[in-house]
Amino acid sequence: EKDMASDFIHQAFLKIEKFWEQLCRIINEYQRIVENKKKQYEYLKKQDDVHQMYILQYPEIYLQLQNIIETLKVNARILSQKRKVQIAELKMKDINIQKRYKNIKYKFTVTQMIGSVQLKKLTVRSNEVLKYLQRILKKSSTILEVIKICITLEPLFFNLKKYFMQNGLYTEYVGANVRNGMK
Repeated sequence: EKDMASDFIHQAFLKIEKFWEQLCRIINEYQRIVENKKKQYEYLKKQDDVHQMYILQYPEIYLQLQNIIETLKVNARILSQKRKVQIAELKMKDINIQKRYKNIKYKFTVTQMIGSVQLKKLTVRSNEVLKYLQRILKKSSTILEVIKICITLEPLFFNLKKYFMQNGLYTEYVGANVRNGMK
């Protein structure tokens, strides 16, 4: 019985030791889990503090964003108005440019027509002057022929020739007045 009791005590001791080891392992695992959970809690608490800070800042940030949105809306309206004004100004400039273009085109056409008419008149006038000059040339040639005949016929006409040469300026002056009178 002693052996049995001793065996029983020994086995009970072994079981108690085994349970003790299991209990120590469970306690260690529990402590490790508790330590991890504590770290997680600290991390989550820090994150919560950050989020709480963001939540506290939210109304201020919201107001800032609302102000920015309103400012952007006002700026967009101002830019839209400026754009409309610029478009209207550019349309007016375009209309003015088109009017000026038409005016210049009209003046150019009128100037061309006037130039054409004046060119025709000038052509007619130059033909008249040319005919007049040809008649004068023919008369001059005739006068020169008469003078040559006279010189050959009579040496006294030599003095007459001088006289005609001195009055040659007068003849040219009269011819120029006749031409100016035709204009």
